[in-house]
Amino acid sequence: MDTDQAGFSIGVVNRTSGKAYTGVLIRDPGVYGHFEKFTLQLAIGSNGLVHCTFDKKNGTTAEDLTEFIEGLLPRLGNVRKTVMTDNLSSHFSPATQYAFNQSIHRMLPRPAYCPKFAPIEYIFNQIEQELKLRMYAITNELQLIAAVHDIIGHLKGVRETFVHCGYV
Repeated sequence: MDTDQAGFSIGVVNRTSGKAYTGVLIRDPGVYGHFEKFTLQLAIGSNGLVHCTFDKKNGTTAEDLTEFIEGLLPRLGNVRKTVMTDNLSSHFSPATQYAFNQSIHRMLPRPAYCPKFAPIEYIFNQIEQELKLRMYAITNELQLIAAVHDIIGHLKGVRETFVHCGYV
């Protein structure tokens, strides 16, 4: 398993393609004019298991992460799994460590500043690219949340991403 968080800021959407002939540059203001941040907590497995939360928050606290991990661990089953994380300090909070110690699963930090070994970074890129394609049609927060969950529900190549990063 690989887990991480990503922030999404909603700002002004300006389309640069899709409404004119090829080669014609356009600027068409989108539906957003406010700035809000959403945080996606995501865990993916090479077997396709996905666990996520997507909420309007400015970041991830140790309490948020512990709650996320406590929701993830029971879903991993009775065979010991390794959950990779980055070096965010909240991953090493006593509550998060306690949650892992109470389960059969273990946490393993990825090498610092090595996103090429983090399958989840490739998945975040896939989510971001798909969200960019849909952003112009999203007019409210509920549609944004639904779009992110739909994108996550239809992720492609997760196992191949783990293989690409040297796992499995």
